[in-house]
Amino acid sequence: MRVTHTTIYDASMTRLQKLVEDFNTANQQVSTGKKINRISDDPVGLSSVVGLRSNLSNLDQMTENIRTANTWLTESETALDSIEGLVEDAKILTLSMTNGTISQQELDSAAGQVQEMLGQVLDLANSQVNGQYLFAGTKVDTKPYAYDDPAAPTEAIYSGNDGAFTLKTGKNTNMVVGYSGEDIFDSKTLNVDVTNNMIDFREDDGSGFGAEISVSIPSGSYTRADLETAIGTAMTDASVAGFTYTATYDPTARTYTIQHDGGAGTAVDLMWGTGSNASQSIAPDIGFSATDVSGNTIASDQPVEWSIFKTLIDLKQYFTTGDTSGIERSMTRLDTQFDNMINAVSEIGYKGISLDIKTTVIEELDFSYSSQKADIEEVDIIEAINKLKAAETAYQAALSSTSRIMQMSLLDYM
Repeated sequence: MRVTHTTIYDASMTRLQKLVEDFNTANQQVSTGKKINRISDDPVGLSSVVGLRSNLSNLDQMTENIRTANTWLTESETALDSIEGLVEDAKILTLSMTNGTISQQELDSAAGQVQEMLGQVLDLANSQVNGQYLFAGTKVDTKPYAYDDPAAPTEAIYSGNDGAFTLKTGKNTNMVVGYSGEDIFDSKTLNVDVTNNMIDFREDDGSGFGAEISVSIPSGSYTRADLETAIGTAMTDASVAGFTYTATYDPTARTYTIQHDGGAGTAVDLMWGTGSNASQSIAPDIGFSATDVSGNTIASDQPVEWSIFKTLIDLKQYFTTGDTSGIERSMTRLDTQFDNMINAVSEIGYKGISLDIKTTVIEELDFSYSSQKADIEEVDIIEAINKLKAAETAYQAALSSTSRIMQMSLLDYM
């Protein structure tokens, strides 16, 4: 078989080119610390690395979300803890004012302290984190609360919404970290006891009003809907005229309506102000002023509000007017508000624990993904250096050999 110089040259160049490629690959791996620097290095491995990089990127975003969520929850817990302390202070103050020997001057001083508490509660309800409001629902750029008159407030006006600000804290998990102020500060239940359980009324069956009838609502914790049933049942059971009473709550107008089925010419007189048990009337808690009202259908004249703001505003008024029964009523309402704050803080605490667990899981996943990625992508630097040296030696040897061969002429064979 005849081997020409051209054949030898082509074979040598092919071999040298392969050795150069091996040398460059080894050199690049040492320089970058990576096994895969081009798609051709390991197409399957590169696909796995891309997937692991995506997973790690998602974990980074999740970590950032959890960090943000922790900040929101921590600030919310701090604010609610402070409000809980203010409510406790209000309870102690109120209890000290129930003594019959307390002077009006002392009551006026207590009213001043409540005014200061109102200001502090408002500030805390308007707490922010990074310029966003914690208790405005999803309207995080809107200041949630303002008093109608800061010097002598009669109501707290809410400008947030009933949504919940959430952050993604898991692949398929969102966590509420920003609350609707109404969900936090407006109690969903009313505690009924001897301070606010009475309804005094008279009935007219068409022949004139009869004697006063007094009924009590059973003590307990009531939602607005539960109270509908309790009022209707109590008044129906006590009716002398045989009326069936229905109490209805309108969640839009936030008002109660009490009506009966006596028909034309009949009426009921709700003796909120003149009844024997006016001081224990449930009227203020269901939106009726302490005045007598009569007719077949009677709607409350003001919205029902069981919020911490309303409780303190009323308490200040009770102190100012020396309303002993109102002060006693406030104790029950403050107990409810105190429980609400404890429940809200507890819920936030549980969420904090949940985030701690998620953080641990994410750290473990991050370590696992990073290790898998490193196994596929990164080189053993010692091994890579050895390969580089071997590739360099092979290339130098081949280059020397090829150089000697290509220098041979016909005279070398003679």
